[in-house]
Amino acid sequence: MESQKLWGGRFVKPTDPKLEKLNCSLAVDKRMYAEDIEGSKAFAYALQNINLLTEDEEARLDKIRIEWDNAEFVTLSEDEDIHCQNISPFFL
Repeated sequence: MESQKLWGGRFVKPTDPKLEKLNCSLAVDKRMYAEDIEGSKAFAYALQNINLLTEDEEARLDKIRIEWDNAEFVTLSEDEDIHCQNISPFFL
């Protein structure tokens, strides 16, 4: 899967590598994945209760949690954070 910056279409020039390194939060995100997912699950539950997400869409977070627990979730070096690479199919 090709990595794309969430905001990449807004800029003409590529980001300076120094800013990429400064802006990257993968090291922290990887340590806090469980808390991040639990917060996302709470928000997804609220969205499901007002019919903006289906139960199946909400349940995908459990699959993502299992992937993280089993060290199967893949991040790429160019990812800014853990939300960039593999979360986008969640919304498809």
